Amino acid sequence: LSAVMANSSALVLMTLFVATTAIVFFIIGALGPTSTAVTSHEMAMCVLPDPLDRIREGSLDLIDEDNCNAFGSGDVSRSKQHLQAYPMKNIMFYTQIPSKLSRHVMSRWFQFLITDLGMQFSSGEYAEKVTKFNANKLRFEIAMGYRDDHSGPWHHLTQGNVSRTLSCRPNTWGIYSCDHFPLFELGSCHYKHYLVNIVFPSLPLGDIVDDFRGLAPLSGVIIYEVHQTVGFTKLWLTIKAALFPVVLIMLCWLMNRLSSQTKPLALTEKSLVVMGISLTVYNAPVELLSLYIDAPWLLVLNDFRQGVLVASLFSFWIILVGEHKRAPQEEKDHTGHIGNYWKEMGVVSLSCIFFFVYEFCERGIQVAFPFYSLWGSAGSRTIAWLFIGIASVSSLLYAFILFTMIIGAYNSLLQKHKTLVHMSLPAKLKFEFLFIRWKFFLCLTIFVAAMSVGFLFLPATTLLHWQQGKGYFSYYTGLQTGNYGVWNAYVLLMIYMYAPQRKGEELVNDGPDFEMTSKFIAKQSQE
Repeated sequence: LSAVMANSSALVLMTLFVATTAIVFFIIGALGPTSTAVTSHEMAMCVLPDPLDRIREGSLDLIDEDNCNAFGSGDVSRSKQHLQAYPMKNIMFYTQIPSKLSRHVMSRWFQFLITDLGMQFSSGEYAEKVTKFNANKLRFEIAMGYRDDHSGPWHHLTQGNVSRTLSCRPNTWGIYSCDHFPLFELGSCHYKHYLVNIVFPSLPLGDIVDDFRGLAPLSGVIIYEVHQTVGFTKLWLTIKAALFPVVLIMLCWLMNRLSSQTKPLALTEKSLVVMGISLTVYNAPVELLSLYIDAPWLLVLNDFRQGVLVASLFSFWIILVGEHKRAPQEEKDHTGHIGNYWKEMGVVSLSCIFFFVYEFCERGIQVAFPFYSLWGSAGSRTIAWLFIGIASVSSLLYAFILFTMIIGAYNSLLQKHKTLVHMSLPAKLKFEFLFIRWKFFLCLTIFVAAMSVGFLFLPATTLLHWQQGKGYFSYYTGLQTGNYGVWNAYVLLMIYMYAPQRKGEELVNDGPDFEMTSKFIAKQSQE
């Protein structure tokens, strides 16, 4: 009885460990630095004789506030009234990130640089006709430069020909404001200053309607820039650097214990090892590389690492619950093979594959061409929604399957529990605790799975970035760090519980795996 009470106390400590980890990590994220910061930059204008050639050839000097006078008409670069007589193809829109007046610099701690472009039109008639004639395709040419000092020459970074789809609506002041659309995304913020040059050869309907020629319908062009904050990057890397060696040591300890066993590894143990390796790889603070080298592939790598971890978690939960939901009469014929769960694993694979395809088609291509976006046109937007839709439906189907499997496991547990009345008191107490422990892990799995699925379905899109930094409490940042802490606590706890325990000279696995049921059947047959 004392042993059962001691084991029950251990379960209470485990519960407090996971709960405390979730709360502490949530508070650290929620009260700490917000994850992203947003700044807006209104683009100035400069009249040039050859703006398109400057972008297409890439070798010509990029235009900023200082050299607009040298290559064009800088005296009218900020006056829209003086520019009405010029065709759009001779007007260069430019802006510097960060603003030259701010005297700030970009930092490698920012990790990434994401921008959206916003266009405003003062003519309601223009927006109505654009919608009426379905002339919402906007084409422009863009070039980017960089430098690491405040006044040196700009170095050419990249250029491209881009098309986007306009979606505009009037606001309360009568100005037609268009939805922001993606402009470019850099996977690392390696330089201190960036320059953006854009030329619109023409606006929609500008070539066929006289009233809409040139700048007539245009009210303003604004770039919205998003980057990760220095404070959050330091916090995130500190957490990962602290957890990485802990999980690595525990994983090595687990694999050493498992390799010392004489019996072959159970399916649950194999999936636990895979989950531990995935978490260790995800914990590795490889983001530190961006402080020393230009690594535009880091965003893709981080998303891929997180996807592998989530897939291993989802697979482990399927195997963990599946190995416990069998009825007593099914124990003898069960082989414990991954093929027994091919349907469930198929759903997990389908979700991961489509998320990966979307990730590769979006951020993977952006590594080579930062201006690419699946959301830039109606056709590619449909494909993007198709990928996300299939992956999301598969994820919801997985959640339903896991829920039904948990109900089946609980019912199977109740059936096995009924036979305890025929046992002696010591055996009854022993198996009573095994049932309590399994219920604990069942509830813990439900909690972690719900947090994981909920976090993955949060609207972690551009809109969420706009909402950061408006207060002193960030729910999204708290959920990001809280969910990360729970993943680590859960894996560490499972490693500790599933590792074979040394009893004398022999390693015995008393973990809450399917062997508990086999022992139960063997014990019952002896009664």
